[in-house]
Amino acid sequence: MQIAISQDNRLFSCGADGTLKTRVLPSAFNIPNRILDIL
Repeated sequence: MQIAISQDNRLFSCGADGTLKTRVLPSAFNIPNRILDIL
């Protein structure tokens, strides 16, 4: 299995069977606007 993380917080993983999966990682500094509206 190989894992790579791109600069735009995307995680790419390749399994032993040849499958490729992508995930978007949450940013610690990315606060949704609706949370600020509640506060």
